[in-house]
Amino acid sequence: MANSAQKIAYNRSCANSSPVHSNSASLTEIVLSGSNGIPDYNLVLPMLAHLSQQSQSKWFTWIAPTGISKAQLQSFGFNLNNVRIIHPKNVSDISRVFWEALTNNTSSTVIAEAGSLTESDFYTLDTACKNTGCKGLLLRFR
Repeated sequence: MANSAQKIAYNRSCANSSPVHSNSASLTEIVLSGSNGIPDYNLVLPMLAHLSQQSQSKWFTWIAPTGISKAQLQSFGFNLNNVRIIHPKNVSDISRVFWEALTNNTSSTVIAEAGSLTESDFYTLDTACKNTGCKGLLLRFR
């Protein structure tokens, strides 16, 4: 994956380009910490709960290999009527499932926990967000 300076430069270039869709949706990468290989969702869950409340006519889709449950989401105030959690069988399927969820135009927000993406993968997913107006959130843990 590209270094931080390249990511910042890429994000600035995307911000200056005109979006294909009227909603200036794009792919946002959020890096979170965890301990002993267990992700700490406490920082991001309130923000995601807010996004789920805004998702009225489309799905709020979370592609989660780690097994987050609807009970956990409910405790943070998620609108569970529109939440869809997808657990891919293989970690290697996450990028494909993420792209499909972004491009099928049934979700207002798609979140994925992905390992490594190439700059080309990031660009492809960002373009999918712009073309459909879907917010894409990429969660990474270190």
